[in-house]
Formats: sequence, structure tokens, C-alpha cells
Amino acid sequence: MSIVPILQNRIYLMGVITAFTVIATTIPFILGHVVTVEIIEHQIIHMTAITFGIFLTIISIHSTTITKNSQMIWTTFAFATFTLLSIYLLFED
Repeated sequence: MSIVPILQNRIYLMGVITAFTVIATTIPFILGHVVTVEIIEHQIIHMTAITFGIFLTIISIHSTTITKNSQMIWTTFAFATFTLLSIYLLFED
């Protein structure tokens, strides 16, 4: 499947990103920690932030290439920074 149909179907793209994020963050987290309700809630908040950050970064990159608007690059950088900081905070907590 090429990248363009995936970007046009936003629900499918969000599902793929969510599945990848949940698998990538949950498995290492559960293996090394004692699991409580508070920790699970905290992990869900981090996974949600990372998922939305990746989704918005991909959508803004796609919008930048379609509209050829150079000012959209700043939006892409903002979403990418949000995503990177969310990942950093996941590992720091």
C-alpha cells in the first residue's frame, strides 16, 4: 500500500499510529515496573500524547507538501517537538 491512500484515510492512519504506539510503549513499560492503576493511567496519558503528536506531525508534513506553504514548516516543527518531548517525558517518569 502506498503512502498517499494511507494519508487520505485519516481513521486508518490514526489506527496504525495508535497500534504502533501502544505496542512500542506498553511492552517495555510492563516488563520492568510494578503495575498499579495510577501507573496505568499515567501511561495512557503518555501514549495518547505521543499518538496525537505523531498523527499531527504526519498530517502537517502532508499539508506542507500539498499547499507548498513554507510557513507550515513551523507547524510541523511544533508538532514534532511536542512528540519528542512527550517521548522524553515518558522515559523520564
